[in-house]
Amino acid sequence: FFTTRSTGRGLGLSVVLGLVRAYEGAVIVESRPGLGAIFRVYFPMPENQEPFPSDEVPTFGQIEEGGVVLVVDDEAMVRNMAQTVLERLLGYKVLTAGDGFEAVKIFRAHKDEVCLVLLDLSMPGMNGWQTLTKLRTLQPGIPVILASGYDEAQVMKEKQVERPQAFLHKPYQLSDLKQAVAAASRQGT
Repeated sequence: FFTTRSTGRGLGLSVVLGLVRAYEGAVIVESRPGLGAIFRVYFPMPENQEPFPSDEVPTFGQIEEGGVVLVVDDEAMVRNMAQTVLERLLGYKVLTAGDGFEAVKIFRAHKDEVCLVLLDLSMPGMNGWQTLTKLRTLQPGIPVILASGYDEAQVMKEKQVERPQAFLHKPYQLSDLKQAVAAASRQGT
């Protein structure tokens, strides 16, 4: 599959693949130059069970079930997938923002409700590091998970005053997201 978008600004297909694999599904892609692409996503059928059993909803210390998570990503598909997983599978309420400026505006209006921020690193205008700094000026110590398709060691070598509580490598699976939320909770204020 080919895109003319710059690195880190693709269609989010690696995130989709990661989420589909987390549910033991598969993605089939047919692509022909000049004709476009067809994406087929397959999931296994559950046998006589609820699609989202209630015993799968975890609680993580300070970041409690039903808490509000702010998801910030410039790619709508990634935001929507994260929102679906956080709401349906992990039991959170989710606010979303398409860039750092919108995130700061939403956070300012809901800072007493938001218990966690899932923040993309590579965004136009205000990147993840800049957004993290702005959010921490509004509420020092707010737990933040920084997400990126880049390698964690490469991302974390940046010399930044504000640091996230957890890093999430894209594409991520449900178990990776659960671990990042747990890590952010343990290290949060």
